[in-house]
Amino acid sequence: MTDYVPGQKIKEFIKAIQPPSDYDADFEYGFYDGDYAVIDDSTVHFRPELEKIRTAALTLWQDQLITFPDIINWVKSGAKDPVTHKETLQVAAGDEQRKTVVLIDNGVFVRHW
Repeated sequence: MTDYVPGQKIKEFIKAIQPPSDYDADFEYGFYDGDYAVIDDSTVHFRPELEKIRTAALTLWQDQLITFPDIINWVKSGAKDPVTHKETLQVAAGDEQRKTVVLIDNGVFVRHW
């Protein structure tokens, strides 16, 4: 008699049809393409690490619209503060898009329609 693990066959089937874990359909279909602005609303309170990143971004791009690739390039360089030139974000190589999306999802950058 063989050992049967409940749900094993369905897990194998689902794993076979899912895209790889590093695949993001939102990027593939251009969901994040467009212009963004740094939120400058002082009534929104961020965690200290996000506030440091937001302040650096606001200093760099105050009253400007920026594109998703611009944000990715900035994040790739460590999201450097233009005044102190210190990195405000540690990013592993190849993780720039995900970190940029995290900043957008957390409200540091807002979509400009």
